[in-house]
Amino acid sequence: MQSKKKYVQDIRPGQQVEDVFMVIRARQAQAKNGPYWQLTLQDKTGEIQARVWNPLSRQFQEIPAEQLVRIRASSQVFGEQLQLNVDEMQFIDQSEVDPGLFLPVSSI
Repeated sequence: MQSKKKYVQDIRPGQQVEDVFMVIRARQAQAKNGPYWQLTLQDKTGEIQARVWNPLSRQFQEIPAEQLVRIRASSQVFGEQLQLNVDEMQFIDQSEVDPGLFLPVSSI
């Protein structure tokens, strides 16, 4: 079973992030240089926006909600919001990871 090292709440601008997250939303959009994916990724500490730019974006015909993904990305602030620019992404089977790492936790 794979473990998790970097949680959303710990990501700061200018960091390299290599870890597993759950896709909450995925929407394809168009930029000047081609199609890209707008993703909302989640773990038990919160959500973060991510972008999968062309040409990597062309590798994915569909990115279903609740899909687990292992990413390598860099974090940056864009429009006053922290987001990840994904350099590598692969789908992970749910049986490889503890699902409790990706469900939001109440403080109560």
